[in-house]
Amino acid sequence: MELELLKQENGYELKVGSGGIKGSSIEELTEIVGMMAIYLEELESNSVQAQGVRSGAWPRIRKEHLEEHNSCEACGCKKSISVHHILPFYKNPDLELLKDNLITLCFICHFWLAHLKNWKSYNVHIRRDAKWYKEKINERPI
Repeated sequence: MELELLKQENGYELKVGSGGIKGSSIEELTEIVGMMAIYLEELESNSVQAQGVRSGAWPRIRKEHLEEHNSCEACGCKKSISVHHILPFYKNPDLELLKDNLITLCFICHFWLAHLKNWKSYNVHIRRDAKWYKEKINERPI
């Protein structure tokens, strides 16, 4: 497989075959690739829990949530965001569509804050921790 690092106006892109990963810095790309490697290793060893069957209403709820919360609620990033279930779907399928159980996170915050650096784990205090982390970012000295 061929890899190519491209410098762009707003950051970098790591071209991988016909796809690619974008990041604002080489450090960010390195971190994303490292976390993807960890995730793939855990998938391969079957240590990541199966998600189960989603409700037919999930795509609509997800879309509505992302329209209202279109950036990571922990760092403010708008790249690689997803809707995370605070109480895991595989343990609480009845909470799948409950808006109070959803939070938008980027890939990095999803892994570090919501799963505490282990995809098998989850953080029931992610909303509080995301708010704290965002305050720290907003108040950081530059």
